[in-house]
Amino acid sequence: IPDPIYEEFQGTDYEFVKVTLPAATQTCQENRINAEHRCVPDHALRVGPLEGVCDETARPLHKLMLKEMFELTQGAGVPKARHSPAHSVVSQFSLTELQINEMFKYWQTVDSSSWTPREAICQWAVDNLDHLTQYIPRTYPRTVETSSNQALFISTIILGTLATLMVVATTFFVYTNRSRRVFRYAQIEFLYLLLAGAAAVGVGAILTGLQQHSTNVTCVSQIWLLGLGYTLTLVPLLVKVAAINRLMQAAQHMRRVELTRTTLREGVALIALLVAAYLLLWTIVDAPHPEADFELTDEVMKGGADDSSLLQIDSQVVQVRYYC
Repeated sequence: IPDPIYEEFQGTDYEFVKVTLPAATQTCQENRINAEHRCVPDHALRVGPLEGVCDETARPLHKLMLKEMFELTQGAGVPKARHSPAHSVVSQFSLTELQINEMFKYWQTVDSSSWTPREAICQWAVDNLDHLTQYIPRTYPRTVETSSNQALFISTIILGTLATLMVVATTFFVYTNRSRRVFRYAQIEFLYLLLAGAAAVGVGAILTGLQQHSTNVTCVSQIWLLGLGYTLTLVPLLVKVAAINRLMQAAQHMRRVELTRTTLREGVALIALLVAAYLLLWTIVDAPHPEADFELTDEVMKGGADDSSLLQIDSQVVQVRYYC
């Protein structure tokens, strides 16, 4: 760019002469004087150290970023506990030409056949870790902890197992005494339905206590066992109560009512088929599957989760809960 002062003295005894300074280095850049020290009375402070004498400051290199990166890492649809620092790090991160040249020197100082460019850059990153860590946002990387009430899950498994064993024992007792009058009057097939439903609920409770290790199969099995289990446990009782109410109302009006076991079975089967159809539709359209719920807590681990890590920084704790 033309400069009027330069042009004014051009061709005279006072024309400007280009001064060649030492090539810029990273060490020189770190020892350059601050702008506010250029006019202080102290000569040593105004001139600066000898290590800070070099040519023009290295220019940061430009970078390109996609707009979608922010939406993918910190957008409105991303829970706060799952925000990624990628956008903040990339937007603030910069390298100068000198730093790029240093990486090439790392690669050139050894036999290129035994040290790949990746290894050279990794070594440069280790040697310049202080420069790189300044771009890491506070409380990152996060420490992920599994949040689970072990006592509750263990209690659920134990109670579900005890309930299932009691149902099995009760079933064996009913079967061995099926010829007794009390069981025949209670309609033995309805007792078997009640016991089958109770066993299904017990197994479903055991699967509920194992949610930390859930799979697609266990999640689907859980809703089928609990849904059909409660249906077989409650519906036979409701059908029998409805039949008794029908007899009582008919008796009040002196009417004759005929109830057969086939009628009662058909009522139970119809409701069970409706529940099974609903569960089948649920499984086909939107089958249950394991999910994880992330919650960002106020707890901060000093020095990070791993004491052996090179990055000894504070790490905010994220609790994870698993469910179907």
